[in-house]
Amino acid sequence: MPLTFSRVDQPRLMKAAAKLTGSTGFAPGAHALAVYHANNGGTEERRMRVICVFEPAGNGGATMHFAGLRQRWYSPDFEVMLRKYAFEVKGYRFVRAHIAATNTQAQIAALHAGFQIEGVLRHGAAGGEDAIVLTINAPARSAQQRATPPGGGMLT
Repeated sequence: MPLTFSRVDQPRLMKAAAKLTGSTGFAPGAHALAVYHANNGGTEERRMRVICVFEPAGNGGATMHFAGLRQRWYSPDFEVMLRKYAFEVKGYRFVRAHIAATNTQAQIAALHAGFQIEGVLRHGAAGGEDAIVLTINAPARSAQQRATPPGGGMLT
């Protein structure tokens, strides 16, 4: 099924993401991205699958938090959409994720998406649980691509 995303209604998305991830809040400048699967061959009806929150991380990067709303929300289409949004639309140099050490399903999904394990952050997940820190870097860009601003005219 095709994926779409939306940044509409930021307060609602941020509140839902905080509740689902067990966060007490996100850093200033953070924004949420709702990811939908279109139903019935792309009709108007959409079902939200995951909320991704991107927090500025300095050095041109972002820390990403994601909360799946349904079982089996990860797909290769999600991986492509995530990379396109993070690196082409937003122009991030890297994206970092902190995933609870006990959430092996999310860790496997992140590894399939191209993230690499960087280490362990003690007490870095909800409830004081340890978190696995994973990072994915932006693909190398040609000189012509570097001359084009992030998003290349796409709505950000």
